[in-house]
Amino acid sequence: MNLPDSITINRATTTASAGGGQIRAMAAAYTDLPCLVQTASAKAVADFARMGITIKHVIYLDTTVVIMGGDVGVIATGSHAGTYSINGHDDMGGQGRWFALYALRQS
Repeated sequence: MNLPDSITINRATTTASAGGGQIRAMAAAYTDLPCLVQTASAKAVADFARMGITIKHVIYLDTTVVIMGGDVGVIATGSHAGTYSINGHDDMGGQGRWFALYALRQS
């Protein structure tokens, strides 16, 4: 599979502020992962909709990643450039060959 794009997966972190409060910021959990972005199939969109989750894209990776709630993917260049909320994932049947992120483009 050709992986023409690359994605950085950002994760929310919390650090202490100088005043003793907490600051929430996004930090890169994974950087420059080769990927392929495709429009999600009607079946995938409907399957997620039944769970109350909106997706529009599937982002394929050739490596397994650990995804946590609130993770955001950023594709910096190319026709798929934008920020994507990651709303689900699949290890493609446990075979470890392809990993799919189910996402909604935010910008």
